[in-house]
Amino acid sequence: MARVLGRLEHEDPFHPLLGDVLRPLVDVSVRIGDNSVQLDLQIDTGADYTVLSPAAARRTLRGAYDLIDFEQDDARFDLYGISGSPSEYVIRDATLTFHDEQMVPLTIDIPILIARPSTPQPTPDSNWEAPSLLGQDALRSFDLALSYNPPSVSLTEAAHA
Repeated sequence: MARVLGRLEHEDPFHPLLGDVLRPLVDVSVRIGDNSVQLDLQIDTGADYTVLSPAAARRTLRGAYDLIDFEQDDARFDLYGISGSPSEYVIRDATLTFHDEQMVPLTIDIPILIARPSTPQPTPDSNWEAPSLLGQDALRSFDLALSYNPPSVSLTEAAHA
């Protein structure tokens, strides 16, 4: 079966009382309509859906991103997370393409969420540069192996029932 390799990326602690962060990432080609871009998506087994941050969505959609009306879009969606406050998204059909160790493409067609920006333009305290997430909707196509010691991340194509 095909296996996609990811990696763990180190980030310093967010607070002196917390340990450092190791983020499991995988390189994915994201296509929405005629636009496609390579993105690092953070593997998030707690995320129900795959989500693009505003910056990643703008890179993917280019000028079409600025035409999204987050107030009136027919595919508008509110999702409640741990904070209890809703986050706003729009849903778009996407094609995610992964490449296995032999560079053979593995493709998944799923609807993904595009996060509404918290500020009109990127600022240090906005969600523009938040990690884009590879959620359970995409992960269910794979068997996930994650190890922190030694560090390794792999997605193996799941057997079809």
